[in-house]
Amino acid sequence: MVAISNIRHLKTKQKSIAQLATPNYQYIDLPKLDEISTVIMRYLPEDIKKYTVFKSLPEKQFALCKPLVEAVETIRPWNDIYYIAMIAVAPHDKMPTHIDWDMKDNPYSLNIPIFNCDKTPSVFYKLKDENCKPKVVYQDHGDPFYYYESDQTEELERFYLTKAAFFNTQVPHSALNTTDKARIMISVRFKTPLKF
Repeated sequence: MVAISNIRHLKTKQKSIAQLATPNYQYIDLPKLDEISTVIMRYLPEDIKKYTVFKSLPEKQFALCKPLVEAVETIRPWNDIYYIAMIAVAPHDKMPTHIDWDMKDNPYSLNIPIFNCDKTPSVFYKLKDENCKPKVVYQDHGDPFYYYESDQTEELERFYLTKAAFFNTQVPHSALNTTDKARIMISVRFKTPLKF
């Protein structure tokens, strides 16, 4: 089983993360991180490094990345993956502040740094007005994107994805990239809620 460090608000190992006091993120020690990054970068399309993009892909597209399969299976069976998102933030860009539309019943994802995440923060925000609702636009493929304008939020905390982490997708969040290189990570979404 994966070793967990910096546990926040954890009452027992048996409780579902969704039942906790909702920590924003939790670093974990995921094996083979360097190998995962090397393999993903080798097969990554060049154009993904030029744009800020969230692209959900079926887990079968990653099944040949043996280090990733072995690492994920220290947490959950591979067949429990709902999908894996490839997330890139272009140089000198910002991911809009948002919540993830499809994760309401299972708010935690497993985020894995691939490239340049140690120099580019993830940022969590709180709403200035708790009754504020996100705005919705529909993407080209039909999925909704729930986002907030900058005047609706204020920064809560920043962290750097220096290693894998469980990540609360239901707290408004974004990623900032002030560097000259793309920021790339993958986000593993599971069918059943994470427990630790």
